[in-house]
Amino acid sequence: MEDILRVENLSKQFGGLKAVDQFSMNVQRNAIHALIGPNGAGKTTITNLICGEIQQDSGEILFQGESLGTLKVFERARKGIGRTYQNIRLFDTLTVLENMTVAAKVEHSYGMLRTIFSYKSSQMEKKERRDKAMDILKYIGLEHLANEHVRGLPYGNRKILEIGRALVTEPSLLLLDEPAAGLNPSERRRLMDIIYKIHEDQISVFMIEHNMDVIMTISDRITVLNFGKKIAEGTPKEIQNNEEVITAYLGNRFKKQGA
Repeated sequence: MEDILRVENLSKQFGGLKAVDQFSMNVQRNAIHALIGPNGAGKTTITNLICGEIQQDSGEILFQGESLGTLKVFERARKGIGRTYQNIRLFDTLTVLENMTVAAKVEHSYGMLRTIFSYKSSQMEKKERRDKAMDILKYIGLEHLANEHVRGLPYGNRKILEIGRALVTEPSLLLLDEPAAGLNPSERRRLMDIIYKIHEDQISVFMIEHNMDVIMTISDRITVLNFGKKIAEGTPKEIQNNEEVITAYLGNRFKKQGA
């Protein structure tokens, strides 16, 4: 299967700490690929490198066969990389719909001057953004909350809304940073349903997650990181029975019996 993302010999150092050390990974198109490992292993650093929030010291990141080089965050987003954050980054004083509209990708670009001086262009772009935002709210099941202020939403809805805000940019690859963190069992089931739906709609998913029930249920492939180095990669069954992974991270309770 074709790769949508290739990471080759990636390294990043902060002072004397080598956060990522010669890390390589391929994410297949239309797959759900998980990155797991202990706290401080370097997982979020890798996500930030892929998105362009920080630059690698060495190595290369290729998206759809093209090197991302030193492209900025917004340039990578335009190419089709969307993401959520470990700590939710929504605008609490805006409504659900306004949060979505701000991020919405529209089909037509009217340009800043034309939008400022042409009322018709301004209204057309506003409608496009609103329609796109409402479509995604329906997709994630939050359309009934469109006019609610974000600060009043339950935590689970805020997590889902952040995924929606990433989807409204129309990504080909969606990076999820601990989407199940803090969710109760019913919220996790709802999250998994949405991720499956995204996957079925041909959007590739790359996720960092500590909840092993979620990871082992929905992932096609798992990469394991420890102290900035890749220590294993494979299917959920293979990872559950990898002794190095069990020792470094999972513990025996996740070992697949009878494999």
